[in-house]
Amino acid sequence: MRVLQGTTTHFSDLPKNGVAIIHFFLPNTPHRRMMKQFFHQAHKEFEQEVTLIEIDGEKNKEDILRFSVVIAPTILVFKDGEERERLVGSHTSPELINLINKYCS
Repeated sequence: MRVLQGTTTHFSDLPKNGVAIIHFFLPNTPHRRMMKQFFHQAHKEFEQEVTLIEIDGEKNKEDILRFSVVIAPTILVFKDGEERERLVGSHTSPELINLINKYCS
């Protein structure tokens, strides 16, 4: 699993092959701390299967507009360059692992 931080404008484009997850967050929130634990768990389980892009919603307003994100946290799931699913609000680690499994199979 590759974890990229910053803004999506730093990347030429989303990966055209495989699964990419964009996580929009607000810093210093309980959700953010939970997601750090999730990333650690997911990294062990998925290694190179998933690209994870973390975007600070306070610092990257252009990405909020680009992806029409209304609320943070929001998770966008892309498969082969196309948005397949959008989760709004907090979710548990098991829910997120199941989500990745759904698109990595």
